[in-house]
Amino acid sequence: MSNVFLPGLNNEHRTRLAEAQVPCYDLTLGEDQGLMIEQQHLDAALAALGAYIESQSPSVFEGIATAVLKPKVAALAVEPKYHKVTDDWKGGDNDELVQSVRHFLVPLIDREVQLHTRSGYPCEPVNDGKFHIHLYCSTLAWKEPGVVPPETLFGYPNSNRTRTFLPSGRGITIVDEASEFAVAELVGPNNLYVMWNLQHNYEPNRGRIFRVLMQKLAHVLGLSPEDHRRLMRQRFVEECSKAMVRVVRDTAGDGEQGVPGQGDVVPSTLMPNSRFGAHVPALIPAAGKTAVTVQEHKTRIAALRKQLTTAIAAARAKERKLLTDESVDLDEFGLEYEDLMKVKSVKDVKVERDTIVIFTDVLNCRDERSGVYHEIGAFKIELPMNGNQPRWTNLTRRVTGMKEGMHAPHVWDNGHACLGNTSDIFPKLFLQRQWSIAAQLAIEFVQSANTADAAGKHVNRWPRAVGR
Repeated sequence: MSNVFLPGLNNEHRTRLAEAQVPCYDLTLGEDQGLMIEQQHLDAALAALGAYIESQSPSVFEGIATAVLKPKVAALAVEPKYHKVTDDWKGGDNDELVQSVRHFLVPLIDREVQLHTRSGYPCEPVNDGKFHIHLYCSTLAWKEPGVVPPETLFGYPNSNRTRTFLPSGRGITIVDEASEFAVAELVGPNNLYVMWNLQHNYEPNRGRIFRVLMQKLAHVLGLSPEDHRRLMRQRFVEECSKAMVRVVRDTAGDGEQGVPGQGDVVPSTLMPNSRFGAHVPALIPAAGKTAVTVQEHKTRIAALRKQLTTAIAAARAKERKLLTDESVDLDEFGLEYEDLMKVKSVKDVKVERDTIVIFTDVLNCRDERSGVYHEIGAFKIELPMNGNQPRWTNLTRRVTGMKEGMHAPHVWDNGHACLGNTSDIFPKLFLQRQWSIAAQLAIEFVQSANTADAAGKHVNRWPRAVGR
């Protein structure tokens, strides 16, 4: 990641950075004078300056980006309100935590805040008109192996290497940009889950780290719906670009997978009533076409081997462009984000490592035998960029259908599904980056049950949908 040049900073700003022990360097770019901040110290610098980055662009020097700063929301500049801040926190930095909440959060939300020591136990969001901060907690139960925190958080040394919770995906993740480590997750408007273990060994910098976290939380809460959507789109584009570097590198490394966009025909069948028929005809063989013979398969493999050198060269060239940000149309990712958010029942979209992750509203499925709609649940759907199959996770309930722990009538306890003769269509869509179409298909898969099938006939095991 680039170091950041902050133009126009004065002596007062330098004093703030010095008091916060943030290293900085005088720098002149063209006619602009200012300070350069190393990427790993950027969060701490922004916290000391009481600002956030409104925009950022490459400078004439490689490895240095020029940033435009904007002060934190005006509400933070007023005298802190003295709403009650209750807690059961017993650590030595108790006062620091409460003061950070009172200074950065209370003026913005204008209501009582409660801090809870959860000690690694999960809990559901609390909605009682107050704001709740759950320390060392998540909405999901602990899952091995967890995540090891980095040695530096928000620019401060961190001696706490206790593994933390994974984000649930139900909210907005607040991360340390330098390490991409998820420190906390805002779920709904009233609950912040701090996944980093504040209680571990009385970490000496936890008060400072928590202070930066409160500043970042205040910034997120102060965003308008339009700015929030813009922020989510920007994060999606950034994470997609990083993920595609890894995927392209892996593809170039083995040459076994097809290069995206080659246009190979995929033998697949969609249900006649699929609402995606208009999007997928290029992927479906012409009527009456039979499966390929062994000889045809060998011929195709031989042809692909001849293209191997060219494919690897093209993939590596694309990797270099992604790594150096040269002539890469990243807006392709932004447009795909917009298309994903337009898909019916999609509530949120994120990128986790090399996977597009979709979070849905509660999905219902109609039992064709009775005409009754059954509530299957809200889902986390993972669409891998490397061409594998989707993975479904029911966030609402698991049911004993054909087997125990089923996520949906046709989705097994491991999150994978029996896709039948449509199994090839998802890898093709992933390789062509048609994630919005893949998301529609994955959602419709949950909303459809073949009651003549040994698994689908158990759709009536799910509760009846209210109002349907």
